[in-house]
Amino acid sequence: MPSPREMLTQPAAACGRDDPPLASSSEPASSCTAPLGEPSSFEEAFGAAISRRLQPWNATWMGMQHINQQLLMAAEWCRVQLCVVHGRLYLRGWWRSRAAASPLMRENLGGFRHHTAILGLAETLKRHAVEDVCITINCQDRPSVWKYMSVPRPGRSAGAPPMIVPVRWGRLGAPLLLSYMSSKDHLDVPWPDYLFWGRTSKLVAPWEVVLRGITDESARVPYRARLRRAVYSASVPQSNKSFEARMKPLRQEFVRRCLSRCDGGLAPLVDMEKPWDEAMARLIREGLKNGTGSLQFNKNCHYRSIVQLQGRSAWLDHWKMDLACGSPVVFLGDRAMPESDGFAYSSPAKSFFSHLLQPGQHYIHIDADHQHPDERMLVKIGSNTTLIGHGLCHTVELTHRWLLANEGNASCIGQSGQRVVRRWLRMQRVYQYMAAVLRKIAAIQAYARIHIYVPSSVWFVRLNVSDCLERDDDRVACVGARVQAALAAGTPAAAKAANAPVKPVDWWLG
Repeated sequence: MPSPREMLTQPAAACGRDDPPLASSSEPASSCTAPLGEPSSFEEAFGAAISRRLQPWNATWMGMQHINQQLLMAAEWCRVQLCVVHGRLYLRGWWRSRAAASPLMRENLGGFRHHTAILGLAETLKRHAVEDVCITINCQDRPSVWKYMSVPRPGRSAGAPPMIVPVRWGRLGAPLLLSYMSSKDHLDVPWPDYLFWGRTSKLVAPWEVVLRGITDESARVPYRARLRRAVYSASVPQSNKSFEARMKPLRQEFVRRCLSRCDGGLAPLVDMEKPWDEAMARLIREGLKNGTGSLQFNKNCHYRSIVQLQGRSAWLDHWKMDLACGSPVVFLGDRAMPESDGFAYSSPAKSFFSHLLQPGQHYIHIDADHQHPDERMLVKIGSNTTLIGHGLCHTVELTHRWLLANEGNASCIGQSGQRVVRRWLRMQRVYQYMAAVLRKIAAIQAYARIHIYVPSSVWFVRLNVSDCLERDDDRVACVGARVQAALAAGTPAAAKAANAPVKPVDWWLG
């Protein structure tokens, strides 16, 4: 079996060859045991992580002013505030401006992502009882509550690097936001994006159905019988000047440098579906959906490894689909994409389950975020193996060839990632996580008197979506219809016309 150093000197495959000669391994697939430190209970898996994330507010007396502040910090185009009082769901639908009451969202509260967030909370309440609580969901794909900020150095030239200092949040402290993405530089509490976990659409079934289909396909195709190639299936920026290209520079570099037929050398090793939408449409035309809504992801289970790159949105949620196949996932980069003004995050992006996955044990990580595509890159696999690649394309090629030559280790890495998904990322665990977060926040808000303020305020509307939860078709559209009906019946003007009392406590909410 060639060593990684010997493989380093092997010439790249010739342009146009479909299946280049690769080093084969005669070692049998070893019996894989769970890596040390893997959790054995829900408390070990999520309890400590939830407590750690909510620790900044443990000593906070959180009243309605704090809850109001949370709404101000969330992105205007995608924020939703929900309260649970005696098991009933209330939606913050109106905002008191200086002139008059106005809709909370500029794009109105009829947004698809708002309805999906409401549906996720309603499904959680259906399964778990929680105390009175108010939460604000930041339903955009990037965090909002900074822990640190950069400021210019005093007395230095304009080109000097800035200082990194903690953010001072003032008298009320930092707002408590639930976001779909966080990092060590942010205080956002990770929250599942129900758009990719429980929603039903024309292309993707709910996650529990998708997981069942991927699990069956993975069991049908043993690791040794899979194609000795990698697969990359994600969206590809179509133009250097497009918005997608600015938001996904690493993807653009990877496709341009590495997957071109002759220049990159990876084309004979890596299959690519581009663009993603066309691949999905083709698979459905070929009848691969087959009533399960998951077989468009099952094709990844036919490859020895899966390449995944960071993106602008949803890439952390798609991670679970690749891990579920049992083939090792090669993850290039883990930072959130830059803001529209070019500001880049310095810390790895985290979802609510990222802490369960360790690079080198459950997947393979290539840190290509802040390095030039031609620079040297290190890849650590387990505790004994370190690969050194010269540039992005060569590093991916070297990693793929190592996985092919070390079949037993590669299979164990894939099985470790798959085991985490099957055990801790089933929907019952996701609902359990959401309920645990709600209970922790309810304890922090124990003295906010939510049961008095929220039902008596005209700025909140009672929302009943229980009938939507029993439907088999598009439940999100049903929730949207209930939201619009509740807002129409619960406007401040309608409440006054019905002689509904406006309590003085509304000052705390508006």
